[in-house]
Amino acid sequence: ELDISAQNRIVVWQQSWDLFKSHPIFGVGFGVFRYIGIALKDTHNILNPYGLLVINTVNRDSLWAKMLGMRWHLIVPPEHLFYFSKKSLKIMLQQSRFEIIETGKASKRFSFAYIFKTLHRWQSIKIWHALEKLSNKPFLRRFSMKIDLGDTTLIFARKI
Repeated sequence: ELDISAQNRIVVWQQSWDLFKSHPIFGVGFGVFRYIGIALKDTHNILNPYGLLVINTVNRDSLWAKMLGMRWHLIVPPEHLFYFSKKSLKIMLQQSRFEIIETGKASKRFSFAYIFKTLHRWQSIKIWHALEKLSNKPFLRRFSMKIDLGDTTLIFARKI
């Protein structure tokens, strides 16, 4: 008998394989979850019984979002059109007949050029622009930094 964590990993692998088989060329990866009301209903209809939905999105209730308000670095339309809290996602998932099985945070890796570009756009300080140009060389673009500011939400939900 497998513990619940192992059972959930097996479901993730099975669902991932099913998604790959149905979308082998372009996939359906992260960053395509824009129109949540329609997307959740469509996703529920498409998924196999007990299918798994994985959402990684910004968390409007994070400490950074609350402290920075409209200057929060993740307010970047059109990349982010909607902003959710864990509570609002939970309500929408329940209304769309999904059960949350696990939540957490996902960190990301960013190139130094991207980090400096973001800092320059955010703060308009010339040194960031100079560092972006310096670090945007082919050799240096291979290097990245893991960043976890705690302002994202990762949710695994199962179709019920």
